[in-house]
Amino acid sequence: MLPDGGEGRLTESKRNTIIDLTKPLSTSFIPYSTGKYTDPPLEFSDWSSLHREGFRVTRLSMGTQSGTHIDAPAHFLKDGAPLEALSPDHLMGEYYLLNLPGAASLSDISESLKTYHDEKILFL
Repeated sequence: MLPDGGEGRLTESKRNTIIDLTKPLSTSFIPYSTGKYTDPPLEFSDWSSLHREGFRVTRLSMGTQSGTHIDAPAHFLKDGAPLEALSPDHLMGEYYLLNLPGAASLSDISESLKTYHDEKILFL
């Protein structure tokens, strides 16, 4: 779903618009879990404090699948490219939006992707 409530391909009138899809990090995020596997939780902790060191540093610990993120082909494919091999151009242009408001199985996602051929797809 687009920010204005629409769905599908961005229309001509919406082109050249930057849409910030990032969400603030929060410990209320539910880590991805399947079977016996669960991603590491998002955790914040004080590393240094104004009182002790004279400055504040917060330690952040999280799995790479936490919050707003990009999945590189290497995430699912044995010989897939790592994230650093992808051009920033992959983050711009026309996309189909696939809204996943709740949990979806890999088979559900795979079935949905059969509709798209060499298209850029953005999962929400």
